[in-house]
Amino acid sequence: MGRLWRWPGWHWLHSFFGMGVWLFLFFLFLTGTLSVFGHEIDWLTHPQMRADPGEAHEKLPWGRIYDAARAALPAEVEIVELHRAASPLFADSVQIRRPGGAESLLWVDPYAPRVQGETSFWSFHGMISQLHKRLMLPGRWGTLIVTLFTLPLIAAIIAGLMLYRRFWTGFFRRPRLSGRTRAWASDLHRLSALWLLPFLVAICLTGLWYLLEVLGLDAGYPPEHLIDPPRAERLPEGFDGARIDAAIAIAQDRLPGLAVTDVVLPRWPQLPIVVWGNLTATLVTPWSNTVHLDPGTLEVLGTHRGEELSVHMRISEMADPIHFGFWGGTASRILWAVFGVMLCALAVLGLVIHIRRVAAMEAKRGRNRSDLARAWRDMGPWGLGAWGSAALIAAGLAMMVLRLMR
Repeated sequence: MGRLWRWPGWHWLHSFFGMGVWLFLFFLFLTGTLSVFGHEIDWLTHPQMRADPGEAHEKLPWGRIYDAARAALPAEVEIVELHRAASPLFADSVQIRRPGGAESLLWVDPYAPRVQGETSFWSFHGMISQLHKRLMLPGRWGTLIVTLFTLPLIAAIIAGLMLYRRFWTGFFRRPRLSGRTRAWASDLHRLSALWLLPFLVAICLTGLWYLLEVLGLDAGYPPEHLIDPPRAERLPEGFDGARIDAAIAIAQDRLPGLAVTDVVLPRWPQLPIVVWGNLTATLVTPWSNTVHLDPGTLEVLGTHRGEELSVHMRISEMADPIHFGFWGGTASRILWAVFGVMLCALAVLGLVIHIRRVAAMEAKRGRNRSDLARAWRDMGPWGLGAWGSAALIAAGLAMMVLRLMR
């Protein structure tokens, strides 16, 4: 084991994998950090998303929200989903679909049911999360590209730990905050890496799982319980908010304690109404707890609980809460955001260390390059890592601009 720790190749591996894909990893760290509170950033920039509870003690029934949205829309515009945020300061969102397939969100005040405005799906949160997940590329290619970068990240972490002998003794080692740049940057880099280690393990394991899913190990979702024969219309004639409230009451009777977060209406005649929300299972998404109902008769066609999922599906459901930090509500999201900022700083410190080390070596040889040129050149052989990362980032940003122009 001692020989393994002393192997001189660890330093080369850490630099090769860390610097080779530094630019793209930093892009992922930054977009992931921003996406943690992306909804709140949208809330700050879009007044129509805000709600003021005033003296109200609770939000109005879902049916009132549906009726308010329906009354504000032309008959040809379809309501396909209603969503209620946990925060009392957020308005309820109503997803709508116009003829031709264009979709957007209406925002309805949940305390005095009135439509406050409309926003595109491609808000700040929508853009930044899609850039992080798949570079906004169509199909699975974007997800495949992003998740493949988990592999060099894991390699850089392992090599870094092997470089730092007896790393478990360094959690409370005071860094040098004076002297040469390389010295204090190295100390801060090691210290922050140690404290980020549990977070990095969580991010890497879930990133690997996403990679396996895109390669064919996707667990899928519980069946939709299709209606056979399908109805003549998407929704029965006279469908209104009272039917929504009745469907929710039946769903909560079938799954006592269900805290409803979404009501999904059928997009096609053979699909049911789906009511989902939070229940008793931990580390699952709300759509693990669902009740499927016939829109015409409100007959229950099927139910699913988080505890009843297969092991494969349960692992799949755990990935998002852990990776994006919402496993513990607001507290865990704050923690994940802090970790994300630290991770961005860790990457910058690693870059500074490399630049200072290479600058010292080049000074002995009489070479003189700018720090930017030095860093760019060292990102992969002949700078290929930098150029490749820049090309991927540019492709994602170009797709974002195209989305905004539609």
